[in-house]
Amino acid sequence: MGKQFEVDSGQIRRGGSRMQSSAAGMRGRLQDFQARMAGYGEPWGGDDIGFAIGTIYAAASELAFECYTSQIDGIDEFSEGAIVMANNYQKSEDLSGIEVNRVRDILG
Repeated sequence: MGKQFEVDSGQIRRGGSRMQSSAAGMRGRLQDFQARMAGYGEPWGGDDIGFAIGTIYAAASELAFECYTSQIDGIDEFSEGAIVMANNYQKSEDLSGIEVNRVRDILG
């Protein structure tokens, strides 16, 4: 007989939950960082060079924060998928056991 393939749906579910916790933690730290950066105001000044720096900073930081948020959302989606997969696998295993027992009962 070849190697057996075993899936631990509980471990997959726990991994998904840990990923959700990590995503929530990252989201909180990102929001804290955004608030801290906003707290610095506009330290580059109001002259022409300061205006240029401020414009570039605003565009770059907006893009960066959108990227970070998108990555965190992706982790959240993967974690939800892992939990759904674990639940579906467990349901399939449970139904397989019921069907095997039913066939056994029929065959005697």
